[in-house]
Amino acid sequence: CTFITVQVNAQLSFNILPNQPPANFYSVVTDPTNNDIYACTENKVFRSVDQGANWTQVANSGMNFLTVLYFSPSGQLYAGANHTNAAPLCGITKYDKINNSWTAMLNSPQNVTAITEDAVGNIFAGTGTTANIVPNPINFGAGVYMYNGTAWATANAGMNNLAGYSVLPFIKDLKLLSNGDVIAATYGNGVLKYNSGSWSQYGNSISNLYVNCLYLNASGLLYAGTDVNISLLSGSAWSIASNGLTANKPVRSIAADATGKIYAGLGFHFFQKGSIAGEIYYTSNNGALWQNAGAGFNSTSVVAITVSNTGNLFAAACGIWKAAIINSWNYSMNGMVTANNTVSMVENAAGDWFVTCRNPLNTAQGTAGIFRSSDKGITWTSINNGINCQRSDVIFVDSYGWLWYGAKEFIGASASPAYGNPELYKSADNGNTWVRETTILQASESYVHIAEDKTGKLFVTNGFGTAQTNISSSFNHAVFDNTLYPPPNNGFHAYGLAINSLDHVFFGSETAGLSRSTTNGAPGSFISVTNGAAQGPVGNVSAYVDPNTDYIFSGATHGQVNGSQVSKNIWASSNIDDGYNMFMFNNLPDFASLSDMTFDNRGNAYMYIISGLPNTTQGLYVGTPPWNSSTVFNRIISFSSFSYYFLGFMTDECGYLYGMNGAGSGIYRSALPLNTPLQSTLISPANNATGVSLTATFTWAHKCIPDSFRIQVATDSLFTAVVKDQSMITATAYAMPAAVLAANTKYYWRIYGVNAAGVGKWSATDNFTTTNTIPLSFLSFDGNYDRPHGIVQLQWSTTNEMNNHHFLIERAADGINFHRLDTVPASPNPALVNNYSVKDISPATGNNFYRLAQIDIDGHIHYYKIISINTGLATADDFSFYPNPAGNRINIQLPQAHHAILLNIENSSGIIVLSQKILSSENNIAVDISRLKAGIYILKLLDQETGISTNKKLIKRST
Repeated sequence: CTFITVQVNAQLSFNILPNQPPANFYSVVTDPTNNDIYACTENKVFRSVDQGANWTQVANSGMNFLTVLYFSPSGQLYAGANHTNAAPLCGITKYDKINNSWTAMLNSPQNVTAITEDAVGNIFAGTGTTANIVPNPINFGAGVYMYNGTAWATANAGMNNLAGYSVLPFIKDLKLLSNGDVIAATYGNGVLKYNSGSWSQYGNSISNLYVNCLYLNASGLLYAGTDVNISLLSGSAWSIASNGLTANKPVRSIAADATGKIYAGLGFHFFQKGSIAGEIYYTSNNGALWQNAGAGFNSTSVVAITVSNTGNLFAAACGIWKAAIINSWNYSMNGMVTANNTVSMVENAAGDWFVTCRNPLNTAQGTAGIFRSSDKGITWTSINNGINCQRSDVIFVDSYGWLWYGAKEFIGASASPAYGNPELYKSADNGNTWVRETTILQASESYVHIAEDKTGKLFVTNGFGTAQTNISSSFNHAVFDNTLYPPPNNGFHAYGLAINSLDHVFFGSETAGLSRSTTNGAPGSFISVTNGAAQGPVGNVSAYVDPNTDYIFSGATHGQVNGSQVSKNIWASSNIDDGYNMFMFNNLPDFASLSDMTFDNRGNAYMYIISGLPNTTQGLYVGTPPWNSSTVFNRIISFSSFSYYFLGFMTDECGYLYGMNGAGSGIYRSALPLNTPLQSTLISPANNATGVSLTATFTWAHKCIPDSFRIQVATDSLFTAVVKDQSMITATAYAMPAAVLAANTKYYWRIYGVNAAGVGKWSATDNFTTTNTIPLSFLSFDGNYDRPHGIVQLQWSTTNEMNNHHFLIERAADGINFHRLDTVPASPNPALVNNYSVKDISPATGNNFYRLAQIDIDGHIHYYKIISINTGLATADDFSFYPNPAGNRINIQLPQAHHAILLNIENSSGIIVLSQKILSSENNIAVDISRLKAGIYILKLLDQETGISTNKKLIKRST
C-alpha cells in the first residue's frame, strides 16, 4: 500500500494508515477475451491479470460514483456511473486496454445502473438513482437509453411509470435473450422485454416486482433475483425457486460457472432494515435446492458476483472476495488502496480497535457497519452479526469492556427522505455478536452520543426523541431510565454530551443551549446554564470537557435565534463556573459546524471546523491553554491541503491521534504521539527488596516504548539526595555501574519516559536495600543459536565470586514469564575469572528470552540481565547494530541467510533521511550516518520477500 504523509508544520502531520476498512465495491466482471478480472469502488477501477492474486488500479475513469462495469462480447469495457467530471455530464465511459485510458461517451445518460449490448452492436443503458430526490428516491429512474453507434436516444416506449408515481422504474439489470431481445430487471415493475422498439411484461405473475438481477442459462431458463426470493421463468410463467435461501432477503446478484452451478449473492439495500451480513448460496439443480456457498465470507451485502473461466469465484461487497472452490472465501485485496467512509473509532483495554463506517447521503450507496482490528490496523474484520441498520452514528466501549453501537436506516419513501428508525446495540463478546437494546426509548432520528461517569452510569443521547426525553441512562448497562427530562423537554435533537471529573453531566440541545446536572443525571436534575447568544452558544450545541482543566467547551452548528443568524463559535466555562459565565474564543473564525474535538495530556485542544469557506477557514485547529477569550488557535491542517475532513477523533494508548475521514479517505494517524509517555511499571528490584546487588540491573515495563527513559536513584523518597541520575536509556533495563551504591543501604528509585511530545510522569517510587557483602562481578552474558543443530548456546563470565552458591538460568517466550532452564554450581576458585556455559537443546521457534541470576549462600537472588535469541527463519527481524548511541557510523549484523532487505532511517517526523538496499549476500554492513544531525531516529529494516518490518531506535550523538 502507498503510505501518504501530509506534512503541515513541524508540530503536527498525519499519515494515512496503509491498511483500511475496505471500501464498498459495486461491480466485479470478467474480461471474456483474456479472463482478466475488473472491479470498481465508487471512484476507482482495479484490474487483476492473475486471478485476484494481485490488483492494480487502471487509469482514472473520470467518473463520479461508479455503479456498474460491463464487458461486451468483443471485450470492450464500459463503466457506468452517476456522471463524469467533464462537461457535458454523462454517465458512461469506454476503456482502452492498450493505452490504459478512458473516453467519455458524450450525451450518454446519467445515473447509469446497467449496460448491455445487443446482437447488432446497439448499447443499452439502464438508469436509476438513490439520491435524495422527491417523490420517491428509492424507485426513481429515467428508463433506458440506446446508442446506435451515432447518437443516444431514449428507448422507453411501452414502459409504464411506477404505480402511484409519475416516474419510470429503476433499471437494475439488462440482459440479452438468444433471439436478440433485451430484457430488463426493474425495481417495481418486474421483468420487461424490449422487442420491435417497445417494452412489454416478460413472463406472467412474477411473485415480487422488485427485481435486482437476472441470469439466463444456456437452456433458456431465466432466473430473477428479487427483494424476497429467486423466481424462475420457464416458458411464459414465473415460479419461485428459493428453497434453501434465506427468506425475504434481497438477492442482489446471480452468476454461474462452467459446470452449471449457479451462485446467488444476498444482502439488504442501504434503505432496508435487516441483517447487514452478506450471504452466498449455490444450486446444482436449477434452483430446486440452494446450499450455503459462503463459508469464510465475512462481509456485508453481496452486490455482484462473477465466475472466471478458470472457475474462481469473485464477490463484490465491502472489499473484493475470492473463492477458488465453494466455501473457501478470503479477501482478494492485494494491491488495492481503498478505504470506507469512516466515522468514529474506539480502542478497548486489550488494544483492539473498532471503527464504524457509513453510507453518505447522495452518493453511490454500499453497505456500512463495524470493523475490528486486533493488530493496530494491519488487518480488519467485519463484525456485524446481529446488526440490522447500515448507517453508523456512534460507537463506545464501557467500563465492562462492552461495546455500544448506534445506527439507523435511510427513510426514502417520505417526501423529504432522510435517515431514521435508529437502533442501539450492545456486544459483550468483543463485537462478535450484537444484541439490540430495547429498554431505551426509541429515538426517531438517531442515537448521537454515549458517555459513562466514574460510577459506571451510562448515558445515551437521543436525536429527536419523544416529548419525554432526549437522554437516557443505565446504572447496570442493561435497563435504561428514560425519565431524565432535560430541558427543553420537547423532543428536539441532542447535539452534545460530556461528563467532568465531578460527574456533572452536560447536555447540548438544539434550541435550549447547554444544560447541566450536578447529581449524576438524576431525573429532573438538568437545568439550563446558557441563555441565548450573550451567554453561550445556541442552536445544535455541542459539549466537551477538557480532562486536564475541567473547563467545559461548547459550540453551535447553525447558530440561529428566531431565524436570525448569530456568530458561530466555540465557547468555554471554567471549572469554577461549571458551565456558567461562558466566554467566546475570539480568535476562532465563524464556521458552519464543529465535527469533533479532543485534547492531549499536555493540555492542547484539537478541533475540526467545517466552514462555508473551506480554503480560508475550514480545517484542524489547535489551541494551547490558558483558556480565555484571547487564547490563540492555529489552523494546522486546512481543507485545501488535506482534501477531506475529520468526522471523529481517537487517541490511542500510545498517545497517537487518529482522525476518521468521512469522505472515503479512511483513517489518518498523527506522525508523532501527541501525548507524553505513560507511566512505567517498576519490576526489579522489587519494592522493599533486600540483599540487592550493588551492581543490580534495574528493569521496568512500559506499554508503549518511548524514545528514551530517565532513571533516578536516591537515598530519600523525596529524591533530594540523588546518587544516580541517568538519561537517554533506550531499553527497559539499566545495569547499575560499580561504585555507585553502598552496601547495606536503603535506596529509592523511579523512571520516566521521553518522546517527541515531551517528558512523561514519574513512575511510582519503589525502595530496596542493598546487600551487606560485596557481590560477584559479571563480566559478560551472551548466547548464540547453532542453527544446524537447533541448539542455543549460552555463556557468561564472572570474577570475585565470594559468597556465591550457584547460578540460575531461566527462559521465557515473552520476556516476562520466566521458568527455570538449568542451574550451575559456583566455581571453587572465586577469585579467578570464571567462564560458564549452558545449552538449551529444545528452544522454541522464534524469540527466546534468557535471564541469568546468581544466588548467594544465604539465599539472596541477584538478577544480571536478559538476552533475546531468535531461532526462527532468518529475516530482518534478526538484525542487531552497534554502537548505540552512535557517532558517524553504525554496523548492522544480519544472519548468514536472509532475504533482500531495505534499510530506511527515519527522523522523528517520520521522514526518510537515509535509504539503502541490503543484498542477501551481505551480513555485516557498515552504514555512514555522518550527515545526520544529533538526535533520535528510527532504524527500519523491511524484509522485501515477507513484508515484515522491524524497527529499532537509533541515537545519533554529537561528534
